[in-house]
Amino acid sequence: FRAEYGIGKNLIIAGNAAFTRHDSQSAQAFGGDITYEKQLNKNWFLAFNSEYKKGSNISEYDSSAALGKSLNDFQMQGIYFIPMVRRSINTKLFNALELSCRYEYLENLAKNGNPVRIYTPMISLVSGNTYTTKLSLIGVLQDYNRNVPNTTQWSSNQILLQFQFKY
Repeated sequence: FRAEYGIGKNLIIAGNAAFTRHDSQSAQAFGGDITYEKQLNKNWFLAFNSEYKKGSNISEYDSSAALGKSLNDFQMQGIYFIPMVRRSINTKLFNALELSCRYEYLENLAKNGNPVRIYTPMISLVSGNTYTTKLSLIGVLQDYNRNVPNTTQWSSNQILLQFQFKY
């Protein structure tokens, strides 16, 4: 279930909920989000998106080898923010330059949870008004409260070069 409400022509707030069954147990998720988009002038565009979620962590539940496990013991919550600025450049190959930085906080709500903060700065060259092609340089910086050897819960930094296109 999802409900949206537009405030003016630039702002949308929304709430959502999902209920299902997994492994003969009840699972659920609840959340809310806000989106703001504004064309500042013919060359500049500003956007902001944020979302909060809380619910069952089915992936963590499925990967656990614990016997007699309960889905209620695998809960998580998280929030993210993504501000983005786009500048029209109208060159021969690209028509916009975008700058953004996503901040994400995820937390397993277990007794010994290990929250992670993820920072994802990105600079992109865009072709086409509907993202026909996009070339991006992306940083992914993961910061766990504590590093856990022999798991995926380890602070790390990466730089990615990504090319995407629509066909």
